[in-house]
Amino acid sequence: MVPGSAVVVLVIEDSAPMRKLICHAVQRMDGAIVVEAEDGVDALAKLDEIHPDVILTDLNMPGIDGFAFIAKLRQKPGYERIPVVVLTTEAAQEDRLRAEALGVSAYITKPIRQQDVVGAVESVLGPRAVSRAPTPPPIVVLRLDYDTADDLVGDYDSTLCRGEITVGNHRALPTGTLVRLALSFPGLTEPVALDGEVRSSVDGHEPTLEVALHDGPQRALLADLVNRIRAAKR
Repeated sequence: MVPGSAVVVLVIEDSAPMRKLICHAVQRMDGAIVVEAEDGVDALAKLDEIHPDVILTDLNMPGIDGFAFIAKLRQKPGYERIPVVVLTTEAAQEDRLRAEALGVSAYITKPIRQQDVVGAVESVLGPRAVSRAPTPPPIVVLRLDYDTADDLVGDYDSTLCRGEITVGNHRALPTGTLVRLALSFPGLTEPVALDGEVRSSVDGHEPTLEVALHDGPQRALLADLVNRIRAAKR
């Protein structure tokens, strides 16, 4: 049973790629739970289990098409007024009128853009509209180009292995700024990326950043690289 505190969106679309696009758009909205159905039959079977707050449905589907689904939906107790958004390639006026006669709340013509899906859900939910997920903060990329592999190993032994590093000759950044360190040296195929955040910064004649590195697979990859460098020298 889906928790009643969330906004549940049922997406009905027989095309798997299109269904994925629509679901991805809805999932960008904070607080939305998406349930997929591949056709009208599948959707009718799931209705009483999930109790959706809004339905997005295609019209042109095999078996029970969108029109037939909406007609059956309106006959079910408790679903007479549930918001329905129609997704279709058909832009003819008669199709719009037929859909509106069945109590459709919004009408989106394919090709569908993600912002159209989000806007339609927000508009039909009104005061209950879920908010868009906050945009993640930008990541500042810092390049650390070592002259040799040994220089990287030296930094690893002194600070990187402890999850911290001092970056010199870089403008001051606010504490907490997310950064991505791109470590490289001659002969390395591609830089090693390490994510972290600024712990402190000093501006002035020789500006420096103190960066705390995030734990995770990136640091494990760096440790493996350092071990391979050491092994190659034996």
